[in-house]
Amino acid sequence: MAQAVEIPDPELRRMIWRALNEPPGDITVADLESLTELDASLNARAEHWDWEAGPLPLIESWEGLETARNLVSLNLRGGWGWDGMVSNLAIPDLALPSTLTALESLDLDHNQLTSLTLPQGLARLQTLSVHGNSLLTLAVPESWLSQLVIYGFPRDKVTLLPSTHRFHPATLLSDGRLRLFLSGPPGQYVHVQRSANLVDWEVWRTVTLDGTGGEVTDETTAASQRFYRVVDDNSAPGE
Repeated sequence: MAQAVEIPDPELRRMIWRALNEPPGDITVADLESLTELDASLNARAEHWDWEAGPLPLIESWEGLETARNLVSLNLRGGWGWDGMVSNLAIPDLALPSTLTALESLDLDHNQLTSLTLPQGLARLQTLSVHGNSLLTLAVPESWLSQLVIYGFPRDKVTLLPSTHRFHPATLLSDGRLRLFLSGPPGQYVHVQRSANLVDWEVWRTVTLDGTGGEVTDETTAASQRFYRVVDDNSAPGE
């Protein structure tokens, strides 16, 4: 946890220091795992920029940010200057780290993005804002598109990424219990989550998939409605 994490981009590093309320120095694994919010937007960076040092540079890399596993909100939006829209990122084709598993809100407005891929690991993401970009492709795992609110890109143009695991038709038993079947790569650990409203999710079961898939039964019969989803787990049950 005390190991230093390399953050090559000086602007990203500067804004992480500010979010941690720490002076410049090493940023450790523990530091990044303590982050729940990071505002590295153009406006936030400009507010604390030394303009005598020259123009505000773009963020060119977010290497190291993948360690911020508990990050809930990430703001990387650009803004408007004297000559029109000003990008915040020098990364036109984005593929976010799959390790940001706690992320719920992502703001990428006004960044001149041309493509964006959301990996399976971002299964908690609820809001995505991409206004003011030139997106040709927005790719989202099909297993959790239904929970995601997208601003600035038409849903019918979203590219669906096939899930590495999926549910099969469920069976309603005579006593009201629901039996679920899922499949995926053998040896994979997955969490089955459930929700009554598609907003608040709880980890309900952890399943080890084998060549024949997995089976779980919901013993609760009183719920008027319930939703289920399956997300990756990179560790063995109990770890």
